[in-house]
Formats: sequence, C-alpha cells, structure tokens
Amino acid sequence: MVDGIEEELGKHDYEAYSVKKLCEEGMRLQSDFSIMKYAEANNMVLVTEDIDNIDGCKENGMDYVEFGRKKTVDYLLSELEKIKFKRDNA
Repeated sequence: MVDGIEEELGKHDYEAYSVKKLCEEGMRLQSDFSIMKYAEANNMVLVTEDIDNIDGCKENGMDYVEFGRKKTVDYLLSELEKIKFKRDNA
C-alpha cells in the first residue's frame, strides 16, 4: 500500500492496515499467500499494485482494489464504496 494511505482512508471511516505495519506489530506475513489469507480471514479488501496478489484475489474470489502511485485517493474510495455496496447487497 502506498505510504500514508492508511491515514487518508481513516479520514473516510475506513480501517486500513499496511502489511509493513502489521509485520512491525509481529504478524508473520512474508508471502503473498499469507497476506491474502489474512485479508480473507479478517474480511478485508486487499489494496495492492502487486500483480501476483491481484491474480490471486481474482482466482479465489476475494475483494481487492488495484491501486498504485498513478491512482488517486478518490479512485480508491470509489472502488471501496462499490465493494461495500456489493457486500451489503449480497
């Protein structure tokens, strides 16, 4: 996740955790698989620019947002709202 995005998402009532921060807190999230399983187990949306994570989410029906430095926070918020709507109406 792009540095600083957690704080920006927090301003919009989202809880966001970077893998870096989770690892600093003692979580063992060294592999893409571990990251995806953690997100799935905690009903999280994976926000990533890593194509392997994106492909893994697609293959396993997990919610994700492809987000890199060229995308805006408004884009991210819009995508998260779409996922929230989908989940609320499932």
